[in-house]
Amino acid sequence: MATLLFLVISIVFIGLGLPDSVFNAAWPAISDNLGLLDTDAVYIFACVALGTVLSSLLASKLVGKFGTALVSAITTVFMAIILIGFSTIDSLLFFCLLSIPLGFGTGLIDSTLTKYATAKYSPSKLTFLHCFYSLGASISPLLMFASLTTSNDWRSGYHLVALVMGIIAVITLITLPFMNKASKQTDENTWNIALSITLQKDPIVFTPGELAKIPAVRAACALFFLTAGVEFTCGLWGSTYLVQSLGLTSTDAAGFLTFYYVGITAGRYFSGRVSVVTPAQKTAQISLAFFGIAFILFFLPTTSFFNGAALFFIGFGNGPIYPSIISLTPTNFGNNLFGSISTAQNLFYNLGMLTMPLLFGLITTWVGFDAFPIFLFVLYVLLFTVTIIYGSRTKLLRLQLKHEEPLF
Repeated sequence: MATLLFLVISIVFIGLGLPDSVFNAAWPAISDNLGLLDTDAVYIFACVALGTVLSSLLASKLVGKFGTALVSAITTVFMAIILIGFSTIDSLLFFCLLSIPLGFGTGLIDSTLTKYATAKYSPSKLTFLHCFYSLGASISPLLMFASLTTSNDWRSGYHLVALVMGIIAVITLITLPFMNKASKQTDENTWNIALSITLQKDPIVFTPGELAKIPAVRAACALFFLTAGVEFTCGLWGSTYLVQSLGLTSTDAAGFLTFYYVGITAGRYFSGRVSVVTPAQKTAQISLAFFGIAFILFFLPTTSFFNGAALFFIGFGNGPIYPSIISLTPTNFGNNLFGSISTAQNLFYNLGMLTMPLLFGLITTWVGFDAFPIFLFVLYVLLFTVTIIYGSRTKLLRLQLKHEEPLF
């Protein structure tokens, strides 16, 4: 039964990844077809991010009332319908309006299942679940590439993605009774004790001001902000960079963007395997070494192959950071801090997801898309530095918690 539960959750994670990448792959074709500016993507992305933030605020209430299984199943059906709706849109306004519920749906499933899995599974299994998310994110660009290649129609690409999401929705509905029974106890432990692994009757709630005084918390929030910035900047603007700076067609750019999401999938699979014998903190540092290879490839002679390979290594290097670090939260911060720091980490992850792609979109209006590798390199240097700081500060924090020393 435990294996079946993990399999069903993995399938839902695949569905979670589908909507996140289909727009990124299709945008050059969409903007050309509808006569939109390349930078108009920032408005659509901002609406998705707005929906995601709203979902994070309501997730605990919805799960507390309806349970993880029902929320996940209904939201998956909801997203399949929204994806069909995207295929009928013919204006920027309706793209923005429909992006808010899409962001709400993906954010709700992500928040619900990530916290559920954090409470239930080991770090390696949690990383594998995020690997399945990346698998879903890899499928969407492939389906869009196939659609653009065969019919030069981005709308049919959305139809294909909606079909896959619909199949996943049917699976979640069929397995709903089983999922509901299996998740009931974990729901109680997850939400009623502020997501603490060890049951406590009176968990301590820290104010934002108190959290900000703890150096390890500041480092964790910066880490989540930066890794989200890299992930979503590369995902949103990668295909547009290939079209505008390298002259690829929108069809070829959709295909090459798949390299990025395949890299995330491969990186998380590698991380999940390695984390069985290697601490998650060390795994994250190893991943960043692979990330650095991308910039060597970016500055080699400009060919689509080298840039596709660079996108792969960005995904491979940055992809494992989020699941690796989030799995360390209970260990590094203890049960009293766990609920508060989880909320803070999610907040800064969402802030990075929202602000960094928008910032790069603003930069392109001044210097163009040639700045794409440079912008990512700056984020990489900051991410590498903060990862080292995070390791040293959480080590000190664990000693403080062990000896029951005051945190601030």
